Amino acid sequence: MTTPNVSARPAFETGKWDVDASGYAWLAACLVGYASIVLAISGRTFGSLFIQYLHTLTEHLPQVLGPICVIGLLFRIRAHDVSSSLQFLRHRLPLLGFAIGGMLLALTAYTTVKILIPDVVPFYADEWAARFDARLHGGVPWQWAHSVWPDSWSSALMLAYGKIWFAYWIATPLYVVLWLRPDLARQYLWAFLLTLIICGNVLALMFSSFGPIYYDHFIADPQFEGLQASLKSLDGSESVLIYANYLLGSHENGDNAFGTGISAIPSMHVAVVVLNAWLFSQVNRIAGTLAWAFALLIQFGSVYTGWHYAIDGYLSAIVVTAIWAGVQRVDRSAWSWSRQRQARA
Repeated sequence: MTTPNVSARPAFETGKWDVDASGYAWLAACLVGYASIVLAISGRTFGSLFIQYLHTLTEHLPQVLGPICVIGLLFRIRAHDVSSSLQFLRHRLPLLGFAIGGMLLALTAYTTVKILIPDVVPFYADEWAARFDARLHGGVPWQWAHSVWPDSWSSALMLAYGKIWFAYWIATPLYVVLWLRPDLARQYLWAFLLTLIICGNVLALMFSSFGPIYYDHFIADPQFEGLQASLKSLDGSESVLIYANYLLGSHENGDNAFGTGISAIPSMHVAVVVLNAWLFSQVNRIAGTLAWAFALLIQFGSVYTGWHYAIDGYLSAIVVTAIWAGVQRVDRSAWSWSRQRQARA
């Protein structure tokens, strides 16, 4: 039996893993433009939210970055020595800083617009969305969801839809810029920003809606009258009901608070997990399979918790798939053209 030659492991490689800062120039310009427009529209809201998000990131970022660095190093050390793996990590730190700053601006702008939605376009889409949802599925989807999911598993589903989803949303961009190929990192950051703008702002404005969990509050219709009672009877539902009251109170009081704004169509929960599923499908088969399984769980959970109509998630999946495909095609074409231009120079 021979002993593995650890010193023969590949050292820090260049080439396809190098980060070209010029490749992020247009992304940075788009991000700054987006934030500037939102700041001009509602500077007070933007400023208040920016401070809150900055405080939250400062407080919790070490808790997120620590596991990301450790997990990434453990995977990388399997094929590379420790020294080259640490060198690789240091090489990616400027891109990490760009991603953190970009997320701060993007999430602040996204939340600012989300809060403003009912002032710009009053809620109107829920009645037809509920009718279409029921006709498409031959009944009310939330009732079916509650009938097939065991009550004893409700806490696990609430946890996955809440805290685990949020950690997954925030951690994925940071993991991507630290450990994945630069082309995938660049494409993902573009798709992440476009998903916030198109799904989280543009389509949310076009289909201004509050979702099933607030149906009884805004519309005198018995279609969802049993949803609240059913949720209250489930273990682990306190987090959903408390957050629902928090959002509603912020909406009615006009508060510019962290993570607020009411919007149902399309589902950002589903948009995020579908985007991540497309990303991890290009990493390896196991990561892709797990990511798609989680995406299906979140789609189910969005209906089960009452935050969304089922069609909200379908729309998100379609739009995000188009965004991911479009970003990859444009990025590859632009990168190829840039390389050809440099070769001729």
